[in-house]
Amino acid sequence: MIEREIQLQLGDELYGRYAVHVGIGVLFAVLLDAGINAYISREIAMQGRLQSWKRILYLRLGLTGLYVLLVLLFSVFQSAIQWGLIGLVLMNQLLAASVLLSRSVLQGRHQFKWDSVVSVVDRFVAIVLLVVFFQLFDVRGMGSHGVEKFLIAQGIGYAVALLLGLWFTGGDILGRKSATVPMEVEISGYSAPEATRISQWLTTMGWFVVLGLSMSAFTRLDIQMLQWFTLDISKEMVLPLDFPEQANPGFLANGFYAKGYRFLDAALIFSSMLSVQLLPLFSKRIADKLDVSALVWLGFRIVFLVSVLAVCVGYFYGTSLMKLFYHIDSTAEAHNMGQLFFGFMLVFMAMSTVHVFGTLLTAAGDVRWLSFLAILCLVVNIGIDSMRIPMLGPFGALEGGLATQGLFALGCMYRAHSKGLFTWQWSRAEYFVYQLLVPAIVFTLIKTLVGFSAAAADSNQSAFWAPLAISVALSAILQVYLSFGAEIKQWVVKK
Repeated sequence: MIEREIQLQLGDELYGRYAVHVGIGVLFAVLLDAGINAYISREIAMQGRLQSWKRILYLRLGLTGLYVLLVLLFSVFQSAIQWGLIGLVLMNQLLAASVLLSRSVLQGRHQFKWDSVVSVVDRFVAIVLLVVFFQLFDVRGMGSHGVEKFLIAQGIGYAVALLLGLWFTGGDILGRKSATVPMEVEISGYSAPEATRISQWLTTMGWFVVLGLSMSAFTRLDIQMLQWFTLDISKEMVLPLDFPEQANPGFLANGFYAKGYRFLDAALIFSSMLSVQLLPLFSKRIADKLDVSALVWLGFRIVFLVSVLAVCVGYFYGTSLMKLFYHIDSTAEAHNMGQLFFGFMLVFMAMSTVHVFGTLLTAAGDVRWLSFLAILCLVVNIGIDSMRIPMLGPFGALEGGLATQGLFALGCMYRAHSKGLFTWQWSRAEYFVYQLLVPAIVFTLIKTLVGFSAAAADSNQSAFWAPLAISVALSAILQVYLSFGAEIKQWVVKK
């Protein structure tokens, strides 16, 4: 909700300005981790301390320097960049990376209580500062200074969290002082004695970096492409929204785009958490040479059920939901926002599928193939964005994202099938028919029976939330029965 309040306070143009600058920092943020935190946490947990701390320190400093260089170079080629904001973004990203580094030491020492405290402090401090800031100042009237204050509040939150992390680790942010217990380390499914296989681990890490950078690029490059390709759009062209003459059209387009993207980010929390649970399960079964098809099918059914519900919400109630959520007065803008929300829920369907099959391929050690697929998707995304954004603005970026994520999801499914990790059975096709038809029918019937209208929902929120809640609940119950009825019956019998 705080993100929504920030968007409302800043407005589309200022929030778009914020999204473009932060997006550049996030684009290369994988370099600030690159699997090193997982390595540190696992080695401390299994060996008692980080034996190769000097190598890790030099590697970390080198990657940090490369990160800063890439951000600055990219910023040079982006338009309407404010270097003060870029400086604040760099500061925040480096502070956030340091916080994660301290947390990896705490996790390795199994100090989970202190790790939990550090994990929430940065957000808590930033939220408190922003609430006070919003109460005292007219943020929208401050222009780009409002964005600066927002970034400074985030930076203060990260700084406080880092100080706590240093305190809880005793200033030993690299975990050098613990007792040594000789044991093998395991990083991202790759196990090897650290002293003899460090170069091999670095090679594996390199492919993870390539994969992470490529996926980050084709997932988040849309924001930068919008800024590039909407600067010269004239008022005579057909656009999904009107751009005021006095405003920067690139920032406006990004502010509009970010409203829908936030819902995608929120939805992806679910499938991301599921992928975290699936990775060790996939890894162990593959290492033990056991069949993973049943587990893959279970995970896929879960994410497909949730994503279908999200798509139905976007299709049937997207316009009214956006109108209420963002306090939109214009019917045309609310309709455009609803269409954008619906499109992002389709993207969620593809990305949640990747969280199952991409995790499966990662557990199988097929990172190199995933990297090449990600690079191909990046090329496709750039091609679509460069052609469609000049004509459709944010909707062109949405088309590029949907096509790219769909291609990546299909590629992962095909690779899993070709490697024998998951065998597609055509008898399961009816499952998809039921999963798509049942919620569509339920949503249509409920909306028709209650006589839902957007006008009524505007004046009476219960006229909106009641049919939406009933539709989601009834659809979920029927979908769960159709998807997991046999497993539920078996579980009841065993009990």
